[in-house]
Amino acid sequence: MKIKPIIVVLFLSIFSFQAGTTLANNLPHFLFDYFNGTILRGIAIQVIGFGGTAFIYLYITGNLNSDYINIKYPSENDTLTIIAAPALIIIATGLIVLFTQNFGVTPTTHGAIRYIRENPSIFMASLIVGILSGIFEEILYRGTIQNTLSNAYNSLIIIITIPNILFASVHLPAYIPQGITTGTITALVIIFASGMIYSIIYERTENLFVPILAHILYNLIIFISNMPI
Repeated sequence: MKIKPIIVVLFLSIFSFQAGTTLANNLPHFLFDYFNGTILRGIAIQVIGFGGTAFIYLYITGNLNSDYINIKYPSENDTLTIIAAPALIIIATGLIVLFTQNFGVTPTTHGAIRYIRENPSIFMASLIVGILSGIFEEILYRGTIQNTLSNAYNSLIIIITIPNILFASVHLPAYIPQGITTGTITALVIIFASGMIYSIIYERTENLFVPILAHILYNLIIFISNMPI
């Protein structure tokens, strides 16, 4: 089996997060006088880290075009898939939680959700980060990483599993402040499962807009359901 494509996508995932985090921590100080620092960093990681890495890689490889990443106007069936995907993720999450609760394990709460609950004033701004993450995470992990693997391998298992191991791993820092526990592992399994659903619908529809819009819809549902009252 060819190893180079796997090394490439591993590098893309690590580099995108590291570059986004580094730049987010070195934003001009005057910006923090006008905007919430956590929100700014979240936007920087998504747009500059994930989006920037995908853009540069696709440009270098000559694949910066809508045909390569499969962007087209959603069909009626695509629209139904966009609506159904968040429901499937919620069902999958529920089943995972029910299973782990039998062992006394509860998934750790994502850092963004905890921050929203503790800081109600930034709720509306957090929705922007939720929307941007749906866009740029899908461009990187499905449009770039999954496509790279799809062009290198014939195995669907490899094509959809590797991107989502990386997808789940990049979310680990959101849980580290609470420690690496069985709850953290459960939360990462849930993220892996959600990523698998996005990957499957991307393979099925061959339209990146579908997982992007499904991801955005799911994020908005989660954020709004955790809106401080």
